[in-house]
Amino acid sequence: SGVEEKSAGLESPGQHRIHYAPSKPLHLIKEKDLSAFVRERGLDVSRTALLEVFPVETSTAERFSWGRRVCLSRSGSWTEAATKLFATLRSLDTDKTVDVLVALECAPESLGLAISDRLRRASAKTT
Repeated sequence: SGVEEKSAGLESPGQHRIHYAPSKPLHLIKEKDLSAFVRERGLDVSRTALLEVFPVETSTAERFSWGRRVCLSRSGSWTEAATKLFATLRSLDTDKTVDVLVALECAPESLGLAISDRLRRASAKTT
């Protein structure tokens, strides 16, 4: 009947593409594209937060003086990274010294797939 048809189209919490979106722009990018992204967007990196799932120690990430640089798990634990993801996004979203969030894509393994999915959803409203 009519009720069944209506409820069939509803998405469960967390399934909507922008469900996890912070109010600030969030860009999910590959680490190798970081320099080009900063240059092309003309980002003020001093007002930008760099979010890493695990520590990234490359000349690309180190080249900039980020306003904030946050790592979800320094020990390389997928579980720790997944557990900290939403609290970290909320913290960065409310930080008045940060205007833009840049999250580096993580490896598509283990919980990395879920973390990448959540970050992709959170960046969905950003153009």
